[in-house]
Amino acid sequence: MMPLRSRTPTQEHVDIYDRPSIESVRALLEACRLPVDDLPALDPAHFLACGPRAAPHGVVGLEPLGGGLALLRSLAVAEAERGRGLGAALLSAAERHAARLGVDTLYLLTDTADAFFVRHGWRCVARGAAPEEVRATRQFSSLCPDSARLMCRRVGVPAPDPPPTPG
Repeated sequence: MMPLRSRTPTQEHVDIYDRPSIESVRALLEACRLPVDDLPALDPAHFLACGPRAAPHGVVGLEPLGGGLALLRSLAVAEAERGRGLGAALLSAAERHAARLGVDTLYLLTDTADAFFVRHGWRCVARGAAPEEVRATRQFSSLCPDSARLMCRRVGVPAPDPPPTPG
């Protein structure tokens, strides 16, 4: 498959490819201390990556849930590659992939990256307001701690412009 090109404010382009090997996804997620227990049950067709195929610099996955919903999961960028716009490029590519699948609303759970997602148009929602499809995922029910924040974003709604950087 032809690599997708995403532009970010800090980089000319990021080559993003689909279907990274589950082994390479697992290695990066483990390095970033993200859950991997349910990876074998997920469809690799809904994962995207950037960087070398054998050891991607970044990955992201979607877990389609039906009813126009999907869980964005496993957005991870190798520590040495952070700050180059890879996460933003992967997030944008995942949102486009979700739109092609007919997803109306994306959800995610995070312990540490809520500020990143807010900058990209996501909003926090009460865990009690999660649709049943989201509650039924292993991410929601057992893999992510109860302290993880639930966030959502309507697909196809433009993200707000980022605030200007000081200086």
